Amino acid sequence: MFNNLPVLAQVTRLHFLRAHALLSEVGIHPGQYPLLELLHSSQGMSQHEIARKLIIKPSTLTVMLKRLERDGMVDKQRDPNDKRIFRIYLSPLGEEVLADGNRQFMRLEEELYQGFSSSDHETFKNLVTLMRNNLLTSLDKEGQWCPS
Repeated sequence: MFNNLPVLAQVTRLHFLRAHALLSEVGIHPGQYPLLELLHSSQGMSQHEIARKLIIKPSTLTVMLKRLERDGMVDKQRDPNDKRIFRIYLSPLGEEVLADGNRQFMRLEEELYQGFSSSDHETFKNLVTLMRNNLLTSLDKEGQWCPS
């Protein structure tokens, strides 16, 4: 399949494909899931704040928000103190869809870690966390997190 790619790249691609299949069953795209999760924990963020937290381009976020607003999953409200800023909120429907998405991600996690011992799972989690932190450090050094 992807034999010429490093194994982590293969796993990343397959994880995305499986997440896409599972999340499409609840009506969202894998890129929308982290946004819904962020809004669940931090209601009322500005678009600028969201783009920074998710490490995505503002233009990408604008498209995502338009679709989610059209589908009734998010609400945009003008900031009462600065009319140029919209605050983004997860709607009740968005909360329901997120709960369904969480169940799908739990299913994906079960599939992903099938055959792992508790020790293997903990070791893997620690190693992947170290890899993530290494990449975050590299991005910090370069000073550009998201290509323009």
